[in-house]
Amino acid sequence: MRLRAGEFIRYARAMRSLYVMAVMWGLIALAGCEKDHERVMTQTTAKMKEAVAVLQTVKDEATAKAAAPKLQGVAEDLKRLQQEMNHLGEADKKLKQRLSDTQGKEFIDTSRQIAAEIERVRKIPETSAALDAALRQMNWEKLSK
Repeated sequence: MRLRAGEFIRYARAMRSLYVMAVMWGLIALAGCEKDHERVMTQTTAKMKEAVAVLQTVKDEATAKAAAPKLQGVAEDLKRLQQEMNHLGEADKKLKQRLSDTQGKEFIDTSRQIAAEIERVRKIPETSAALDAALRQMNWEKLSK
C-alpha cells in the first residue's frame, strides 16, 4: 500500500497521537498502582487500629463474646485487603521505601499494639473460648507468642 504525501502526514500524526495516548495511559496506570498500594496500606493500618480498639474493650467473658463478631468482621476486611495487595503485585523498590518512610512506623506500632492486646486478653482466662476462633481467623496468634 502506497500513501501519498498528505495521507502519510495524516497517518504519521495519527500514529504519534496513539503513541502519546499509550504512554499517557501507561503513566496513569503506574501512578494508579502507587496510589493503590498506598490506599491498601492505609486501609490495612486503619483496620488493625480498629482491631486494637475492639480488643481494648475486652475485660471479661461478656465483653469477649461481644468483641468476637467485630474481630471476625475486621479479619474478613483484612483478608480482602491482603487479596487486593496480592492482586496489585509487589511494589517496586522506590515505592516500598516511600511506603516504609511514610507509613512503616505507624504499621509497626499498630502491630505491636495488637500483640500487646492479644497478650493482655489471653491472660484473662474466661475470654479465650470466646475469642480463640476470631484470633485464629485473623492469624494474629503468632504475634502474641
